[in-house]
Amino acid sequence: MGVERELKCQISSAELSAFKRDALLQKVRPRLIHLHSVYFDTPDQSLRRSGFVLRVRKENDRFIQTVKATHAQMLRAEWNCTLTKNKPSFASLKDTPLRDILSKAKIRRDLQVIFATHVERHVWQIEWQGAQIEVALDEGAILANAYQLPVCEIEFELKSQGGLAPLFSLAQEFSKRYALRLSMISKDDRGQRLADGLIHQPFKVGAPIMSRNQLALDAFQTIVFNCLQHFEWNAHVLIATGDVEATHQARIAIRRLRSALWFFKPLLATSFAAPMRDELCWLSAQLGAARDLDVFWQ
Repeated sequence: MGVERELKCQISSAELSAFKRDALLQKVRPRLIHLHSVYFDTPDQSLRRSGFVLRVRKENDRFIQTVKATHAQMLRAEWNCTLTKNKPSFASLKDTPLRDILSKAKIRRDLQVIFATHVERHVWQIEWQGAQIEVALDEGAILANAYQLPVCEIEFELKSQGGLAPLFSLAQEFSKRYALRLSMISKDDRGQRLADGLIHQPFKVGAPIMSRNQLALDAFQTIVFNCLQHFEWNAHVLIATGDVEATHQARIAIRRLRSALWFFKPLLATSFAAPMRDELCWLSAQLGAARDLDVFWQ
């Protein structure tokens, strides 16, 4: 098992050329990788409901099978193995969390392709503040049934040991130069919504997945991640469609996040929590005004 330590950001296609020519990236030669990924599940999403996704990826001329946790945050557990063909290997999955669920014959029979991604990835390995960080630019599309969704995103992944500070620092450095948008939504999340025909529908979030033995700060991170996902999904829908229900759901996400800050206040540094509450209060007021206007028109 490995653990990804990464930040994901969306970038406008209009800024791609400038990003590729950035001075920080010109110091190293990028690798170009062609990725064709296929995601498998049952029609009733048995694997996803168990908290994991199954992917088989063709990376240039080799196949890699990956199991990933769906509820993870920026630290995401994954299990990888090399295959000889573009189909899941049940034998190789015995040492992963999918072992028990895939021991059921019906689940194995019902396993099918849900969606796929075609991506051209540019990869730069750079040193930043003493850490080795991989910068990956993905351009391509997610494909499901007759639907297609563009992919244009950057992943910053910490490859060396040590704290996460250099990872955040590098992402912040690039955000000063380009209009990067921190994203909590993975390709597999978007692919599933696309396959379900829900990509432009307002999103009602489920309860965060937590455990009884979870530490308080870990619980806070899980709840915040859940709130940010809730907000991001609906922000995308609002921008794409103007659906007022997305405005309402975005307000709920902000309200939940403010409640989390209040509930966990004893554990949080004032220097962090106070500015965050102020910004969320402002954002809530803007969304509230939009919601009130819709009610007025009705």
